[in-house]
Amino acid sequence: MEQINLDYAATSTSTPDTSTSINVGCEDSEPEVEEMDCEPSDLHCTEPSTDTECLQMVPSFSIACQSAPDMRSRKVQAHIRKKSSTVNASCQTPMQTSDASIQCDRLDAPPLQCLRPAGESSPPPSPESVMSSDTDDDGSEYAPSSDESDDDIEEEHVTAEPDTQPEALLWKEPKYIVSHSRLMELLLWCCCPSCGTKPVTPVLKTWGAQLEIRFTCEACSKVSKWSSTPLWGRFPRINILLSAGILFAGAIAGKVFWVLNSIGIVTKRTYFRHQRLILQPAVHALWTFLQHSDISLLHLEDKSLVLGGDGRADSPGHSAKYGTYTAIELEANVVLDVQLVQANECGGSYHMEQKGLERTIDMLQDNDLEISILVTDRHKSIAKWIRENLPQVLHLYDVWHVAKGFSKKLVAASNERGCMELRAWSKSVVNHMYWSAMSSPQGQGDLVLAKWLSVVPLCMDIHVGNRTLFPTCEHGELQGKDRHKKWIKTSTKAAIKLECLVHNPSLCWDIKKLSGSYQTSQIEAFHSLVTQFAPKMYGFSYLGMFCRTRLAAMHYNENAARGQATTRDGRGMFSLHFPKYKKGAPVVKKIMQNATFAYVDQLMAEVKELCSTPVDEREPDIEIPPSLCAGFHHPDKEEVIKEHRSRFPQ
Repeated sequence: MEQINLDYAATSTSTPDTSTSINVGCEDSEPEVEEMDCEPSDLHCTEPSTDTECLQMVPSFSIACQSAPDMRSRKVQAHIRKKSSTVNASCQTPMQTSDASIQCDRLDAPPLQCLRPAGESSPPPSPESVMSSDTDDDGSEYAPSSDESDDDIEEEHVTAEPDTQPEALLWKEPKYIVSHSRLMELLLWCCCPSCGTKPVTPVLKTWGAQLEIRFTCEACSKVSKWSSTPLWGRFPRINILLSAGILFAGAIAGKVFWVLNSIGIVTKRTYFRHQRLILQPAVHALWTFLQHSDISLLHLEDKSLVLGGDGRADSPGHSAKYGTYTAIELEANVVLDVQLVQANECGGSYHMEQKGLERTIDMLQDNDLEISILVTDRHKSIAKWIRENLPQVLHLYDVWHVAKGFSKKLVAASNERGCMELRAWSKSVVNHMYWSAMSSPQGQGDLVLAKWLSVVPLCMDIHVGNRTLFPTCEHGELQGKDRHKKWIKTSTKAAIKLECLVHNPSLCWDIKKLSGSYQTSQIEAFHSLVTQFAPKMYGFSYLGMFCRTRLAAMHYNENAARGQATTRDGRGMFSLHFPKYKKGAPVVKKIMQNATFAYVDQLMAEVKELCSTPVDEREPDIEIPPSLCAGFHHPDKEEVIKEHRSRFPQ
């Protein structure tokens, strides 16, 4: 007789002490009914109390079950017998089981668990729905040997039921952590799902965070099993979710596993295997899809790009291993490309930023995107490369990068003897640089330079007759603290020093190229976000850094357009800060709306699909450069150990 497992939700009148097992036969076979010894009084049901409710039992009944629409019609007879079981010494309440055969006229409705709203917990399933026969679909038993490796177990472990829940509930349902002692106490209450007798002998096995329990009935010798989590392909779902949560949240795996080890969950090796086989291909696939979508939208707008680019090293100092070059479309505020460059690909860490820019330009040109304006920092080799290879592109400098370098020199000069007057004017001079760029039309570098050079006579109380393009100052009457500032006297050491700094030829050349309309502040904000996913104090593999930077890009693109949070009466919300560089002066920052994580849901869907994909089709199409030490001579380790000497006594 063909056997079918039916999972159905129990009604609110069922009790934890009563479970129902269902045997369903085909139309052309007689239903199988197990004979049990029962007393007439066993069918008696008392009135429900305030603590428990009783399931009203009737001699026979019909139930319309909900199942997959492609299943054929089943008809069987229903007979109910109730068997009282003995009480174990360690159990406080006697367990009762019921066997029922159910008449199913038509199985054409979706499963009941699919009808439950997201976030609502489902009722406890019956033993028959969580314990299946100890055979696979082909009838062969699965019994992993003790000498199997973790890799073999991970790929061959297929004992749990595949996941059939709705897509929205696959990774959002609640999870629980249960201690071993409390679980063993619960298992003492269990009885055989076939004959209903006790006791049963449980055997526990774990695969990462997944638990499988096999029950052997001492009466009928039947073996049943239960798994704590369903499968995604051949992978236990809880292991995949744990690994994905670490990577997609930008967490450091080592620290997370310190926490897990402290509570007895050790899955570090499993995480790195999941990262290599499932998570990294999922991140690469989703980023490629989203990147192509953004490029398609730019094609539809049919306009040239206003691009901002900047590099980021993976560690402080001048010995970085990786360099990340980011290109953002400044008008749309979208990360278009993130290029990862290893130091040995370009002859040293200094050249990584230029190499990243070259790869970005090649990607944009391959996708037929035209660049009209490119805003970068003052990197000299990048400026030369753009001048030689992109003559049609207007190359501009970010004001903040230029002002930061000039401010450091001005503050250092103000500390010299005879130049103390510059200290009061340092902030005003830097602000004048910003004003010179912002108040001038885009591309008029000579006007920007004329306004900038007027700051020297301005500090000496000379406001007219400065330059032909900018003969007169445009500011009004000085107010507040600026009105009481001492003017710098001409021909003094402070005046000469200020003039030398302002008229520096290299600086004047860069002032002409200052951008008044577009800045790279979005890129600096993105680099700050990358630090959350890939901190500079930790080292990562090439694929690890590759995926974490793209996770940061997906998070940025989704949340870049967030608005400011408001109060109930509609006023914008701000927070008060006292940054170190302000030396006690307060600043306010906008409080933005909460971030969203829709990209994580897309990643989880991609992860589930990859779990059922063959291993050879999961590898991402990424060219990994050789490691930094690949070109070194690798001697035998034992010889190096013999030659090792310490300068200090051991």
